[in-house]
Amino acid sequence: MKWEDLTVEEFKESLKVTKGVAIIPIGCLEKHGYHMPLGTDMFIARDIATKAAIKEPALVVPTAPYGIISEAQHRYGCLSITSKLQYELLEELCDELARNNYNKIIILNGHGGAINFLNYFAQSRLEKYHPYIVYIYRAHTRTPQQHQQFLDMNGPLNGSGHADIMETSEIMYTNPDTIHLEKIKPEETKPLLRNEFLAENRIFTAIGWYGNYPYHIAGDPTGATAEKGKFLNDMYVDNLAKAIKIIKDDDVSLKLQEEFYKKRMNPEI
Repeated sequence: MKWEDLTVEEFKESLKVTKGVAIIPIGCLEKHGYHMPLGTDMFIARDIATKAAIKEPALVVPTAPYGIISEAQHRYGCLSITSKLQYELLEELCDELARNNYNKIIILNGHGGAINFLNYFAQSRLEKYHPYIVYIYRAHTRTPQQHQQFLDMNGPLNGSGHADIMETSEIMYTNPDTIHLEKIKPEETKPLLRNEFLAENRIFTAIGWYGNYPYHIAGDPTGATAEKGKFLNDMYVDNLAKAIKIIKDDDVSLKLQEEFYKKRMNPEI
């Protein structure tokens, strides 16, 4: 159920069926090659959250289009806010959800580049008392078996990671009017490997993505279809619905967090 669609009475009643579970879909606005919309990550996160919340009731918070996407600022159409502002925005959203008695908050990440930041946000909840717990979940979560099922349908991938055949297929299914396959430039999808010597030695740098994919596309999307997109979409929705159910039934994490808060004020050896 979408927060903005509910009346005040429906909102209060929603707590009974959602058991205090809310989803914050996170996307961003960035280049996805020349053939996909800037709001791809936002569209995917919102669509998956909305459908999963029908299968397993949860409150869906209005989608946040602003994300951690500074690595795309060299391309038109990128709207990147600072990590400080994103942190404060998420904290206030979570605080407001908790004030409305939603204390299990799923941040559904539709933009892969934000995962380190979102994990840090969840981890930092331990710095001070919060009456809620944050769960981070990737919109594109799939098991190795599910990934193989897609390969069986599609064939081997010619690279992947961003605006690729999977993401393109998803948007062909959910937002078909925004796709322009004739604008694909396969020659721009290969990694340039300009600083691969660092990655090979497990050394992370923020400029690593730009070093490989300055055109902001990773993986050849040629061969994308709406049929493949439906297969992926159905899979991601089912996986998130399962995760919502697990989180609803989680009677351990909040108790452990409360226990930790008490003990951190009285450290032991």
